[in-house]
Amino acid sequence: MTTNMNNFEEFFGMMKIEMSKQTTEIISQMDEKLAPFIREIEELKSENQKLKDKIAGIEKSKRFNNIIIFGIKETENSPTELMASTKGKIRNDLIISLDDKDINTIYRVGKKDSKNEKDRPILISFVNGWKKIEIMKNRNKFKDVYASEDYPREVLDKRKELQTKLIEERKKGNYAVIKYDKLIVREGMSGKKN
Repeated sequence: MTTNMNNFEEFFGMMKIEMSKQTTEIISQMDEKLAPFIREIEELKSENQKLKDKIAGIEKSKRFNNIIIFGIKETENSPTELMASTKGKIRNDLIISLDDKDINTIYRVGKKDSKNEKDRPILISFVNGWKKIEIMKNRNKFKDVYASEDYPREVLDKRKELQTKLIEERKKGNYAVIKYDKLIVREGMSGKKN
């Protein structure tokens, strides 16, 4: 009986070794067959990321000359009136004159909602970046109005995410600012810029 048991254990051990060899061989064959697909998937992922980066660059470039102004009362009846009231606000608060030729487009962002009494923001796209930069440098002089860069939704979400880290770093006494969608921190240099 013990010999039968030993024979059975020996047979079982040999079967286990044989199954292990076959499993390894099958896995190796599968890996060989899957390798081209895995390489192709990796190449597609890389290409997809490059395209996403390219689109983000185009989006950033497209919005570079834009600003959004919040808080100007929505009393205009035409684009011409909107242009005149916005130029007047910039001229009166910032002492910056704008000609019609400086502005590429100007319009209210979003749909007008009769239920909502909130004034829609104004998007201004400048012909070149000089006037935009001048306005953004002086935006803290606006009275009852706020001006902001025109960022894509993804960047706005990222900036919102970074806001808590920005506050933490400033509490530590570090200089911290958000540039586009990145948090820049310099230790030991306090600063309040944003």
